[in-house]
Order: sequence, then C-alpha cells, then structure tokens
Amino acid sequence: MQYRTEDWKILYRPTESSKQWGWMVAAIAKGSNQTVFQLRWLPSITQLFNERN
Repeated sequence: MQYRTEDWKILYRPTESSKQWGWMVAAIAKGSNQTVFQLRWLPSITQLFNERN
C-alpha cells in the first residue's frame, strides 16, 4: 500500500492502487523546523489493519 522513497521530506508514498485510501499531510520535522510530508490513511483502513493483527 506504500513504498519508501529516497526523499527525506517525503519518506513514504502510497502506491497507485492505494491512493484512494490515503493522503499526504504537511508537518514540521522535529528538531529542524523543516516542512516534511506524512502519509495518512483513512480511519477505516487503519481499523481494518488493526483487526487483522
């Protein structure tokens, strides 16, 4: 559902087939005051993964 990139500002991106269930959110990196992007998943998707564990 996601893959790791070489870009330190965007560590993870959703795969093409999973873009409908997540989005990228701007955030401030701890300790550096730089803008980074986090991949966030819809609550229904994270709940599905939690139920499978």
